[in-house]
Amino acid sequence: MNATPRRPKLAHVAMSAGVSIGTASDALRGKGRMSEETRQRVLATAESMGYRANANARLLARGDTYIVALVIHEQLDSSDARPVYWPLVRTVFTERLFQEGIVAFTMSVDDLHKLDGLPFDLLIFAGIETPTDLPQQVRSNYRVVDIDIGGDSPISVRLRDDFDNLCAKALDRLMAEGVTQPGLLRMPHQVVPERADQVYRQWCDRKGLVPETAAVTDAARIEHMVAGGVDGLLAFAVERRRLRECLTAAHVSPGDLPVLGVGAPDRSAATDRQQPDGIDWITIDGRRVGTDLAELALGVLAGRPADAIGFSLSWLLNDEPWQP
Repeated sequence: MNATPRRPKLAHVAMSAGVSIGTASDALRGKGRMSEETRQRVLATAESMGYRANANARLLARGDTYIVALVIHEQLDSSDARPVYWPLVRTVFTERLFQEGIVAFTMSVDDLHKLDGLPFDLLIFAGIETPTDLPQQVRSNYRVVDIDIGGDSPISVRLRDDFDNLCAKALDRLMAEGVTQPGLLRMPHQVVPERADQVYRQWCDRKGLVPETAAVTDAARIEHMVAGGVDGLLAFAVERRRLRECLTAAHVSPGDLPVLGVGAPDRSAATDRQQPDGIDWITIDGRRVGTDLAELALGVLAGRPADAIGFSLSWLLNDEPWQP
């Protein structure tokens, strides 16, 4: 049985004609400022594809409909790596923009390669976990706003300050619980944990403490740290289940000393997350960050400079809003 042909959409017409969705909409409605050659090319493309506007076309009536992508780099070089996609961030981001009649995608850099050629009006690149950049060809073809902690833009500086403050306040929280010598656990060879390591060492220097660090893969080192006087642990970018496993291998019980984890939401089963394990957990507030990213996109599309739009990271402590 032959599949029913899919009805072409405005995005298909725009991509085929080499114009933005807004330009395609204007050309088909006989409005907007463009060359006659462009208008006729869009009309001919629509006719050849059999495009017919449907009820959803009313979203385009105001002539300000855009196509936006939130691009996040996935680390695929390690079985321990976790993508920096937070499901709630993606959902809130796309739903908020759809409310404004904007088509929104969330994707990895690999996905972007497959879709290169779509008439994106804006790419938001959140390269927080890796120094890998977008290809220069992509930057040449599209308008890009970078969200990272390693750049030099005002947004990058603000996010770096947010992150450094989070690290310091997490350590302060351990001290408030009676910890006198906190140790740092982290995944090796990752950008964010390395940044946390720098902040940790600076914090120890201010407190007159000797830094004690270990990779979560080194159970012997963790056991040695605790035996040597480390009485609290801060773990960065480690999945919760993996952290429990590493503590067990090091013969360390969270009930014997405070343990605070910082990382993406746990991917293990909900029933597993609900089991008491004595570990406090700081995560990204996906709903807040998704909303703020959408507002950033809306501001840029409205002509405001990205650096002038307020954007910062928001956090949850044990699933409750937390302001470091």
